[in-house]
Amino acid sequence: NIVAGVNCDGVSIDSPEHILSAASCTTNAIVPVLKVLDERFGIHAGHLETVHSFTNDQNLVDNFHKKNRRGRSAPCNMVLTSTGAGKAAGKALPSLLGKLTASAIRV
Repeated sequence: NIVAGVNCDGVSIDSPEHILSAASCTTNAIVPVLKVLDERFGIHAGHLETVHSFTNDQNLVDNFHKKNRRGRSAPCNMVLTSTGAGKAAGKALPSLLGKLTASAIRV
């Protein structure tokens, strides 16, 4: 996944890759900041906590979900859950690979 200003230098229209995609909104928001911090100070470990709108797989009323917390009514609860933002940041900026954990609050 491509993050402008971070890992876009090797991207070319003439690339043998036929599909290029931008990273997620969370990755695009945090990775440029992490890059600057890592270059200036170095990052040994970190945790990302995102606050994000609820997603389409969350229930609109309390109901069953394979992950209990995500079974809570999305519009009425702040739902703590997992996110792939830490892994995605490591993919976009390999120097951070395995250094970040992440969780999300869905509101």
